[in-house]
Amino acid sequence: MRRKFIFLLVLLFGVTAGFAQSSEKSLKEALDLLTKEKKTRFIFERAVVDGLRVKYNWSEVKDKKAQDVLNDLLSQVGLFSLPVGNNYYAIRKQKNPAENKSINPDVQATAVKDTVIAPHGLSYVVVSGVVKEKNTGKPVEGATLQVSPYGLYAVTDRNGSFTIKDVPVSRVRLSVSGLSMVPEERELNLEKPNDRIQSFELSTNALGLKEVLVVAKENKNGSTSSLISRSAIEHLQAVSLADILQLLPGGVAANPNLNDVNRASIRQIAPNNMGSLGTAVMLNGSPMSNNANLQVSNTSTGGAGATFSTSSGGGVDLRQFSADNIESVEVIRGVPSAEYGDLTSGAIIIKTKAGPEPFTIKARINPRITQVNGSKGFSLGEKAGALHADFDYTRSFNDQRFEYQGYHRVTGGLLYTKKFGKSQPFTTNTGFSYSMNLDEQKLDPDDKRTQRVTKAQDYNYRFNSYGKWDLGKKFARQLQYNIMVNYAEQKSFQQELYSGAIYPMSYAMENTTMEGMFVPSEYLAQLSVDGKPLNVFAKLTNTFFHRGSWLNHKVLMGAEWKTDANFGEGKTYDLTRPPRMQSGNGSRPRSYKDIPALNQLSFYAEDMMLANVFGKRMSLQAGLRFDNIQPTGIWTTKKNTVATPRFNWSYEIMKNFSLRAGWGIAAKAPTLLYYYPQNA
Repeated sequence: MRRKFIFLLVLLFGVTAGFAQSSEKSLKEALDLLTKEKKTRFIFERAVVDGLRVKYNWSEVKDKKAQDVLNDLLSQVGLFSLPVGNNYYAIRKQKNPAENKSINPDVQATAVKDTVIAPHGLSYVVVSGVVKEKNTGKPVEGATLQVSPYGLYAVTDRNGSFTIKDVPVSRVRLSVSGLSMVPEERELNLEKPNDRIQSFELSTNALGLKEVLVVAKENKNGSTSSLISRSAIEHLQAVSLADILQLLPGGVAANPNLNDVNRASIRQIAPNNMGSLGTAVMLNGSPMSNNANLQVSNTSTGGAGATFSTSSGGGVDLRQFSADNIESVEVIRGVPSAEYGDLTSGAIIIKTKAGPEPFTIKARINPRITQVNGSKGFSLGEKAGALHADFDYTRSFNDQRFEYQGYHRVTGGLLYTKKFGKSQPFTTNTGFSYSMNLDEQKLDPDDKRTQRVTKAQDYNYRFNSYGKWDLGKKFARQLQYNIMVNYAEQKSFQQELYSGAIYPMSYAMENTTMEGMFVPSEYLAQLSVDGKPLNVFAKLTNTFFHRGSWLNHKVLMGAEWKTDANFGEGKTYDLTRPPRMQSGNGSRPRSYKDIPALNQLSFYAEDMMLANVFGKRMSLQAGLRFDNIQPTGIWTTKKNTVATPRFNWSYEIMKNFSLRAGWGIAAKAPTLLYYYPQNA
């Protein structure tokens, strides 16, 4: 009898326990339990789950997949789920078959058309669609789509499909661009479900279109900037980056000139050292630094003091950038974002071609310039990525009658593109490029008086890697990185026959008293300058956004490191046959290896705030940048530290008409030429 009683108790306890495990709960409570057990996240409309109750045997949860448990729960109440990330699901109502017929079947599988609400109350949607060629209807692989101003992006797959997840419900601009195609931009109101599914048809023959934008396009958010597209560059038939800048508002049209150093002049008519030095040139996110350029005859006086061609002491020479490999150029003329530093006169942001592209070859011949350019983008397969190759040869003579004075340019590069993962995609672009720039004046057979010869040879080897990692976290939506190593060999030479001036000189290398000498009344002076600048750059940026009740935020923060050094032999010449003294100042040979490297450590943070005020769009970009020059620690320095706040405000009065205002501070570190002048 006692055994039967114990058996009944055990049986009763088991039945009660089983009933407890299979007890009825609200769907919200069931989802919370599933989140704790499986580390899942859900987005849904509150009205969809309110009042619904489900039953489940929770003792079986550990042995099942989260997707299976979720399907069992939702099937009881007529709901279903769509995966929108890693362990991240959107919960929706079942649709009628008639409703699905209006949706593009290529997009239906990935589109989440209804607004979904995360547990913290923020509204997000998924924007998806396809990109095809206009004439052929073929899907466009590798096209880039960006949601402004949040910085969200996606890259189309082999079917031309794209999906951009967790986009805040607001008015946004969706732009799409592909190699050798005309970019397109649309303004979307994501409160409307129809705007969340988009289909693009891009045109390929830019110059054959009836209407093509052939001038710079103004940015509508943030700093005052202009975007120059590929179609505008093709229409201009630009040879170098200097020609592209003619498309800016107020730009002066001129014939290409490759026989003189081309410097940037964004807010002035004629370029000079001060303005061009303060203009940052960013190639695929990394700066083209001129801080270690020491190709001058005398670093103890102002100016280059040389007869050979050089951009030392000013901005980079824009001739070295072939326009045929440039996909787009953004020129910031106003107050730049806090992300960009080491500048005072704006920035030029260059993006080169990447990804699959048909083979193209171009040739240009005119009385002054001969150019041949070829490029091809190879698709290595869906899993292997893509490889883009380009080559350019350009020769220029200022005057065809004098072929002893000319400029030669050879550039080439390889850029590999690869996308890893689907739930948290990581896209990287890694490449190597080479360029040779030769600017020389050979000996004129008729020049017996001065026998002038000048050469400026520049060989650049550049490694660059940049990419994005879409983490999808609350405070780490997207990570961007840039790594660049640029090494150059610069060889300059000048020769001139001096006569008619006899002056005393000394070849002492330190302060002393010694017997001097006089230079001959006529002698041939030869000066060689050997420079080997090395530029290293690393940058990491974190971007995330937050949607409030009426104010949206796009926040970015990051850090960067720059090193500029020169390991060249410097100036060499015969001490008894020196170059001509300048302003009574003598100079001596100098090795550039003895000059310390220039290091810069920077931190920045910025908030782009957007809101609708009286039914119109208003944006406020507020940022702060901190630069430490020659740092001994994060906050300590040998030379200087500077904090630079920056603000940009705009308000849309009506379509295509906005009020703008900006205020900010920018700072530029002196180059090695100015930081460490030679004793005279």
